[in-house]
Amino acid sequence: MRKFRSEARTPVKREIELCWQVNARDYRSTVMTRDISPSGVGLIVPNSFIIGARLRLVVGDELRPAIVRRCLALNAGYLLGLQFDRSYVRNKELLTAATRNWIDLAS
Repeated sequence: MRKFRSEARTPVKREIELCWQVNARDYRSTVMTRDISPSGVGLIVPNSFIIGARLRLVVGDELRPAIVRRCLALNAGYLLGLQFDRSYVRNKELLTAATRNWIDLAS
């Protein structure tokens, strides 16, 4: 049976910075957002990532840690589903408020 999201996704199309590490080396790429919810974000990226990889998103001056939950191949690139790291904001109301602010930054 398929699980359905309990949170609505808001379409957001904007370039943001995606940061990650491989073998203690830092990488950074400009990627396109697809949608956002209080718990995560969908991105279109040029390369694949393993499920469980820890990444960082940068919008304006804000840094948001996230974990890869889905990576699907597209005709050109990959659709990456990220869950915001809950240790970043433990309280759901604060997480929702922070995400609204993040959507505003991305607009």
